[in-house]
Amino acid sequence: MPFAVEGRHDVAERGLDRLRDLADATLVIHNDMVRELVGNLPLHEGFAVVTEAVAQIVATTATRVADAFLGQVDEEVLEVTRQAVDAPAGPEAPLVVTPPASVQAAAEIAPVAFDDGGFLDRA
Repeated sequence: MPFAVEGRHDVAERGLDRLRDLADATLVIHNDMVRELVGNLPLHEGFAVVTEAVAQIVATTATRVADAFLGQVDEEVLEVTRQAVDAPAGPEAPLVVTPPASVQAAAEIAPVAFDDGGFLDRA
């Protein structure tokens, strides 16, 4: 939100309300609170501190959401596995493995070399 001295709070609040209608989540940072937090740092340094804090908040939130999702997937996999194990056995098809007629040795493969640019040297 803008600094109080800017006098744009109402406009910013209306814009924020529109953003909240469209976004899944919003993080509102009041510039006056930033000034209180960082003291007399130059403006760009104060905003750099806030940028780092926001990045940490977003990373932590994303990690928590991912952990919760993966935990739910783990539970679903365990449940499906339990159901498969507990299900009555059906007729089983015999497993037939046929080895290949011949196996080609890898002796024909030449060593790999790279040129000065990091690309395969076809020489």
